[in-house]
Amino acid sequence: MSDIDVAHVRFEAGSFVLVRGPIATVLFDDSAASPESVAALMAASTDTDYSALNELLLRCAEDSQFGRFAAVLNAPHAWDLIATGALVISVTTEAADLQVEPKVGTVYRQVFDDVQSVSMHPVDTAALRSHEGSDLLSGAVRADRVLIGFTPPAVVAASTPAPAPSPTAPPVHAPPPPMPMPMPMPAPPPPLPPPPGATPPPPPHAPPVHAPPVHAPPLPPPPGATPPPPPIAPPDTQNPAAPDFELLDLSAAPAVTPTPLPVERSASQATSAKRSVEVLGVRCPVGHHNHPEAVYCAQCGRRMGVNATLVATFGPRPPLGLFIVDDGSTAAVASDLIIGREPSAHIDIIEQRADELRLVDDSSTISRAHVGIYLDNWSVTAIDLHSSNGTLLHRSGSTTWETISTETRVTIGSGDTLRVGERELRLELHHVQAP
Repeated sequence: MSDIDVAHVRFEAGSFVLVRGPIATVLFDDSAASPESVAALMAASTDTDYSALNELLLRCAEDSQFGRFAAVLNAPHAWDLIATGALVISVTTEAADLQVEPKVGTVYRQVFDDVQSVSMHPVDTAALRSHEGSDLLSGAVRADRVLIGFTPPAVVAASTPAPAPSPTAPPVHAPPPPMPMPMPMPAPPPPLPPPPGATPPPPPHAPPVHAPPVHAPPLPPPPGATPPPPPIAPPDTQNPAAPDFELLDLSAAPAVTPTPLPVERSASQATSAKRSVEVLGVRCPVGHHNHPEAVYCAQCGRRMGVNATLVATFGPRPPLGLFIVDDGSTAAVASDLIIGREPSAHIDIIEQRADELRLVDDSSTISRAHVGIYLDNWSVTAIDLHSSNGTLLHRSGSTTWETISTETRVTIGSGDTLRVGERELRLELHHVQAP
């Protein structure tokens, strides 16, 4: 809590704001702000002196008119402090002193790499959300159900004449038991991604840190490896009180070709994937449209040029391939894709220009919209969507990883692997081309 540049942030009544950085001091404003306003802060530094900060909160609470406080947890990727009242908070920054107003969104974009929108929330939506280390909007619950530390009884005693449990000084000294609470040893946070600037080694043997639902080891990135079949989804055991079963006659149901869907996708995928794009190609002997240089038909396997001409014609573009995710799940590459942990807010998804591919992110290393996959005729291209941790590409047969640009789309080929946060996806194209 020393050698810092100070930036002051004032929290107005009826709103909450997220601030990232080691907390230096916490002072209470005696203005006429409503005591029901809620401020949520996140201390992202692991070297913050949490115990000293808790003591400071207690001292402020003894002399303050505001009632409820929470201990600061030693969790770099969690909400760390919930407090009621109008606050003036000093936080460390690398820049000069910065006056931050509650409705200035540009400040948050400087602090959070992938914040796409900023809004103020009323007190009823003040939130405690674990493992949300970089985004301002993360879903919320009521503040009175998320206070996580202790409540200084001194302030409560001032408003209530003589409650039975603690009318005297002991409540002031009660905080020492909760003070170790920030420093206990809960489950350690997931490891951080490779340090910035360093080229991470290829992770063929590194399992994902998020423990996928099926506990299957990740696929190694070497080219040519045969992907395992998609995992079988475990039965749903989280809803024991299920309704009565309904008997259905499946004999009359039409045959449906099963599609592997281990990766969560939006409802828009089913409709937007039907968009027809006309591309120049050649047809196989039975009429399937293929890449102009294809040797075999990607749909029926027949050799091209047999009992048919090789005259190029326009036709609907078939699926170009699929992504094999490190947990064994697959996703068809039939249209543009936005890949991330929650990509539904991306403009291409909203306007139905692309489908979404959601990745489970227990390590908090994947941005909401992390990388975009865009189809160009018969080519598959990728571009980083200004993600927090960047996107890496491992070319088939290469021994190094390269960083994907945020300005220019790069073409990815069959056998190439994308590294998105701590997850990996390998592209396999359907069309076998002549060497």
